[in-house]
Amino acid sequence: MTISDEAINAARGMTPLHMPSTTRIARAIAMDIFGGVLKPGDRIPGEEESLERFGVSRTVWREAIKILDAKGLVTPKPKVGTRVRDRQSWNFLDPEVLAWRISVGLDADLLQTLREARLAVEPFAARLSATRASLSDLTEMETSVRLMDAAVGDRTLFAEADLRFHRAVAASTGNFVLGSFSAVIEIALVCATLLLPLEDESLRSEAVRRHADLFDAIVNHDGDRASRLMTDMIAFGGEVGELSSEPDRARPGPI
Repeated sequence: MTISDEAINAARGMTPLHMPSTTRIARAIAMDIFGGVLKPGDRIPGEEESLERFGVSRTVWREAIKILDAKGLVTPKPKVGTRVRDRQSWNFLDPEVLAWRISVGLDADLLQTLREARLAVEPFAARLSATRASLSDLTEMETSVRLMDAAVGDRTLFAEADLRFHRAVAASTGNFVLGSFSAVIEIALVCATLLLPLEDESLRSEAVRRHADLFDAIVNHDGDRASRLMTDMIAFGGEVGELSSEPDRARPGPI
């Protein structure tokens, strides 16, 4: 279970090698939207101008617009052109959309938004897990905690094990909608554990302890405790993460 290269590259603002032309164009326009170059209601540049900008065929250009349309970012209309949709229509549960937004800039407001979204979903998922987790689910969680503990000195491996644990909790609920929320979890982990400076291994050790406690609550079918511990865990990552915005202070924590 690894953090996807696409998520890391997009969050870093990097264009992955061998990206299909349609995706490359869709990404560039999305970044114009998220960066405020194109605002809701604006008409995006027409075909002729865009073909000159990107140097692609009409077919490729139109396929890129279809990608953005499917993600809720634009609405193409014959004889009218393609316009940017209202912000509430943008599908931030789509991994690419969320990663594209982060590639524009990682700021305190965005981190807060990700944390609030997780707090709205993951504590309830932990509560359900305490009543629904199968033996295989529990084995996966336990393995993830062990891997986290073994990877305290390597933040990339640590982040992968951390992600594996949270995905296991979501999967153990048996709720496929909650399982789809893993895209938000993955991007939050990319932000907190890989993109922001994290040098204090004691923070990762503390995170291991918190994950082990949560696992214990789930094993013992204690939904109330599992929900509370998940809430505290996410809050812990946020509180430490806020220090990273202060020039002379410490680093964000694993979540």
